[in-house]
Amino acid sequence: MGKKKKGPKLPKKIKWEQDADIHQRKFVNVYEVQCAKVSSIPCPWLMAIMKKAIEERFYVRKFIIEAEDDNDTGEPPAPQIRLDPVINAIRKSHFIYVYELAAWNFELEHQTVANLALLIEKGIYPITGIELMDCSLLYYSVERLARSFRFSSLTEVNLDYNEFGDEGCVKLCGGCKNNKTIVSLSLCYCALTYRSGLPLGEVAFHSTIREFFLDGNRLECQGVMDMTRAIAVAAEDDNARRIEEERLKALMMAEGALQATDKNMTSQMGTEASGASGGDGAEKSDGAEKPKKKKKKKGKKKKKEPDPPVVGPFIYKLHLADNG
Repeated sequence: MGKKKKGPKLPKKIKWEQDADIHQRKFVNVYEVQCAKVSSIPCPWLMAIMKKAIEERFYVRKFIIEAEDDNDTGEPPAPQIRLDPVINAIRKSHFIYVYELAAWNFELEHQTVANLALLIEKGIYPITGIELMDCSLLYYSVERLARSFRFSSLTEVNLDYNEFGDEGCVKLCGGCKNNKTIVSLSLCYCALTYRSGLPLGEVAFHSTIREFFLDGNRLECQGVMDMTRAIAVAAEDDNARRIEEERLKALMMAEGALQATDKNMTSQMGTEASGASGGDGAEKSDGAEKPKKKKKKKGKKKKKEPDPPVVGPFIYKLHLADNG
């Protein structure tokens, strides 16, 4: 008999996420109320994706809020899309299911940035990525945002097209130092000059950031040299420290081996003496049957979780296009 032909594979059914429609309907209601309070309109993209998510019962993990183009027709200005109602709605509805927050083409005031920083600092909101592209951020707003990095779960930060310059870069690097979660930093077209090279190099050593996107600035050769020189010096210091640690470890192991041989010799002498006096008891004990050990059932091996990023002078990506 011939083999039966297998039919086409059916697509796997998407599992519904429990209570996704309830939580997101609550968020939409609160978001509309917050928009009405500040005379703004809800973001069309966010409302559309929320409607679809409620119908199909899945969580929207990334919020994208984009400002509309300015009205140049001479008509009275219409209500604009704002970021504050989104942040307030997340907090008031306790919506803890969003992982990424992106805002494009806004003119963010310092109060809005401070409100976002307070949201990031809250441990209950697992936000891992923020994008504030072309949002007219000033250096003091960048400083407030960077202060929240110590208490956050962020892994990616994108501040492209914000011309806060070297002063803003220094403030940002101050918040990135000693950070244990961020692995990617994008500062494309931020009006950086060679003065930003040294602080960026220090961040590369004193944090877990492994990917730098610095296209479209004015770092020039001097800024890139300062950045790489700081990384090279830090790498040499780190290597010297590791060599010293290995040397001390070898000495400790050698001392431990000498102590172990002394203990073995003394224990052997004690067992020989006890064996001579109690030989009959040993023969009896040899004749006794040993209890059988029960075999353990083999279970599935658990997958190892990836190791957390390590602080040190390690760079995987460095983008420097169009830097003079």
